Amino acid sequence: MGAEIPRSFIQVTVVLLLTAVIALIGQVIYNICFHPISKYPGPLLRAAFSLPALLENFAGSSVSNIHALHKQYGSVVRIAPDTLSFSTAQAWKVSDDINHARIRKLLSHAFSDVALKEQTSIVASHIDEFMRQVQMRSSANKKNKVDINAWFNYLAYDIIADLSFGEPLGALKHGQPSMYINEFFKACRTWPMIPLAHEFTLVNLLFRGLMKIPAVRKNQETTYLATMESVDKRMNNDNLERKDFMTYILHHNDKNVLSSAEIAGCTTVLVNGGGEAVASCLSATMFLLLKNPDIHARTMAEVRGLLNLEQTLDFEAVSRLVYLNAVVEESLRVCPPAPGNFARRTNIDTEIDGHVVPPDISVGVHQWSANHSLQNFYQPDQFVPERWLANAPPEYHNDIKGAMQPWSSGPRNCLGKRLAYMEIRMTLARLLWLFNMELSPESDGWLEKQTYNIIWNRTPLYIRVLPRDLSQQGSRPKAKMAFTSYKHTYPLENSNESTRLQNQHEVIKDAMGGLILAPIDLKSSPLRILDSGTADGTWIRDFAASVAPVQHNLYGTDLNPAEFPSDVPPGTVYQAQDVNQPWPQDWEGTFDLVHQRLVLVAAGPKQKDALLSLCGLVKPGGWIQLIEATNKLPDGCGPNMVAFVDLMKAIFVNLGADLDLAERMPEWLKEAGFVDVNFVDIATKMGATNPKTELAQRGVISSSIAANGLAQFGKNLPAGALTIPAEKLETLGSDLREELKEMGALYPLRVVWARKPL
Repeated sequence: MGAEIPRSFIQVTVVLLLTAVIALIGQVIYNICFHPISKYPGPLLRAAFSLPALLENFAGSSVSNIHALHKQYGSVVRIAPDTLSFSTAQAWKVSDDINHARIRKLLSHAFSDVALKEQTSIVASHIDEFMRQVQMRSSANKKNKVDINAWFNYLAYDIIADLSFGEPLGALKHGQPSMYINEFFKACRTWPMIPLAHEFTLVNLLFRGLMKIPAVRKNQETTYLATMESVDKRMNNDNLERKDFMTYILHHNDKNVLSSAEIAGCTTVLVNGGGEAVASCLSATMFLLLKNPDIHARTMAEVRGLLNLEQTLDFEAVSRLVYLNAVVEESLRVCPPAPGNFARRTNIDTEIDGHVVPPDISVGVHQWSANHSLQNFYQPDQFVPERWLANAPPEYHNDIKGAMQPWSSGPRNCLGKRLAYMEIRMTLARLLWLFNMELSPESDGWLEKQTYNIIWNRTPLYIRVLPRDLSQQGSRPKAKMAFTSYKHTYPLENSNESTRLQNQHEVIKDAMGGLILAPIDLKSSPLRILDSGTADGTWIRDFAASVAPVQHNLYGTDLNPAEFPSDVPPGTVYQAQDVNQPWPQDWEGTFDLVHQRLVLVAAGPKQKDALLSLCGLVKPGGWIQLIEATNKLPDGCGPNMVAFVDLMKAIFVNLGADLDLAERMPEWLKEAGFVDVNFVDIATKMGATNPKTELAQRGVISSSIAANGLAQFGKNLPAGALTIPAEKLETLGSDLREELKEMGALYPLRVVWARKPL
């Protein structure tokens, strides 16, 4: 018969268990009822135990779970016994500490304006290699498919490693992740176990046992030694001709502000954080662009219309791409690289968003919840880059932009964010310039499938990549005729559009006797002048030459940026703009002269609204000059000229336009409060009616090209809308050309000008 367990041992065990249970119950009661943050809303289970928060971090479900809690409980939620999560802009207040400030001050030199310019060539060289690899890999399979997420990883880590260690990891060159990248992602999958190990003895034992497995320990040691070797090698090589992070760190560390170990640690953090943030943003932006074809098309048009190939790797040029930059900002809002809390611990009573939080409490703004909160953003779950534009639609004017801080805020904001923007913008611009891309069907729901531990566990993102056919285009896309209505834009492919515009310009200038009829002193100090509907900038260039040597500040806008000239002189700015959309707020009331020619008729039923918006751009004492067709041909015009004007009328009527626009403009300007309203009716002389041989020919060229372009549009008019025989569309351009050569025609325009009172 076996030995009996001593009664005293059983009694002691029972007492210990009861004590543990009582202590646990007491801790739970304290956490729920008496803890310094017990008054804050949140689930009781989370208030009582830290386990739910730890488990969701491990499982990768924290982002969606905490967002759901903010939806349920509001802008501040207790997500663990000693943790508060916020989702407001006012909560972005962080304290600094002496150690952090010491490190930050030294590292800041590596991210200065001077350093950024010197790093551009390094970044550009890797982006070039990335493009070469993407084109090669996509053309190597029949579906032209690549996992762009993997290649964004290779690019981002090669760049940041080259800037940190003095040499890349080789991921781009070999088309596969380096040992460093592999081990980093493995570590990210195990790191969420560390908080669990601190809380629970069993997990601690399992974790320690895992770390003792020879293969695991060897991988960790190999990665650590390889990293230290790279850092030591770079620190001991201060003779590089180029300048990278270490150049500035070593140069400004003459007083040994940082030890060698601290430099190595900081460099590792830079590589891990910098590579992951950029790659994550690029993948999310690419998905969101390709998932939204209209936004993709507008972004692509801006890039291809405003830049040549070389400028896509010019950070200053890319930074001027207003819509692309809005796309990047909106991507950072919809899917931030770090969607969780930028947590810190309070050390004194701290006021956060009106709440006094006691010491030793973990606090932070939950990025995903702040970015997707109706309290901060209108339509928070929609991808709307327009909300970041200066001329954002009115419904987005109340967005609290400060709630979104993807790089953190205050003294702890990311030092490398400008470098990140450089990499992101230049990579996207070059991709959009070089390739036509579309989302592969298997990646249609890519964003919804992602989970998050301490980084996004990004799955493959497959896209189709086809190089652009530039054989017919040189370095720029074909110009297009573009019409806008209140809902739609209608581009017409027309390879001769620039030729038409330049010839039309000369004919109209001749009929007017100049460019400006408004009595404005153009020889005075530099004026701010806008040409709305500038197309290829012909009017701006001619105007600038006519007032030389005086140099004015000239702005040209157009619906179709593909027409903008690539060679832009100093003092001239071109920007994509639809006359039916709000203008940049900082343009309101700033222009001495606003000029617009043959554009309002294409604004559809909102012609008057578009005119009034233009009026808002004029400064007190400034002038506006508008030119539109009267659409009333004089007697004696040939049948092809009549058919041409009838076709034009049918198109504009279909867009909802008022054909009496020219006659109404003076009245509308008076309604807008303008004074000194004047107009003159002129007739452009085309073909045989113009005694000047060169101008006669110009009129023939511009009219016949326009007829060919409008004929394309006429073919798509609804049944019954076309007012000329359909078969006439095929020959209208050539028939009109011959008719104008033989008998010419007069085409009437009205020029209206007015002044905004002081």
